[in-house]
Amino acid sequence: MFLLDTLINNVPGHWLVLGAITAIGLSILFIRGLIRLVIRAFIVGLVGFILLGAAYLAMNWLNISL
Repeated sequence: MFLLDTLINNVPGHWLVLGAITAIGLSILFIRGLIRLVIRAFIVGLVGFILLGAAYLAMNWLNISL
């Protein structure tokens, strides 16, 4: 609370507004990056799962067992 009171009382208002806009913008960029990372991980996992299934079906078709 002390830090917030100090900021509000000693920092000009436009700096607080600019800081808030910057914080919101950076958090939006961070969230977008995180969403892209999750989507890429999902796609890579899905492709790997499909390839693993294709290999399993091919091994069954060729009567190969491990």
